[in-house]
Amino acid sequence: MSRAAKDGTPVSNPLLVAGGFAFMLLAIAVTGPIAPMGIATALTGVLTLLAFVPASRPQWPWLPMSLAAVGWLIAMLVVSAAALDPAASFPRVSKAAMPLLVPMAALHARDSRVGRRALAAYLVAAGAVALYGLIVWVMKGAGFESRARGLSGHYMTFAGQLLLEIP
Repeated sequence: MSRAAKDGTPVSNPLLVAGGFAFMLLAIAVTGPIAPMGIATALTGVLTLLAFVPASRPQWPWLPMSLAAVGWLIAMLVVSAAALDPAASFPRVSKAAMPLLVPMAALHARDSRVGRRALAAYLVAAGAVALYGLIVWVMKGAGFESRARGLSGHYMTFAGQLLLEIP
């Protein structure tokens, strides 16, 4: 017999288990360079979406921010259609998929063990990257000219990543 999560989703569903593992990798990758973050996001997304194919699929969570995400997608499509160069603008509409990270995280965090592990993995990785950035910044003189860059390579990206840690 397979165990079930609180929402009745079978824990033994191999796609959800693999998606949960990929979600853990994504939680860690969010603290680093953009390429591994994109790879982990794609892997998590594909495994999560494939988990909806079987008959015993979980229900996709509808969250309060979902309506805003749909609005953002519509706005991006309208702006791209009205752009001076629509051919160059439409490929950027793929950024409208970013809000899908929220329900994807909610789906995986339905199993509180996965949610807690992902949060712990994220906090440990973010703390280690913040410490690394601080150490490198101090070693380079701890001045305005030597802004902390972390693993991302750019001080603004690093600052944005650190801001995720606060809430």
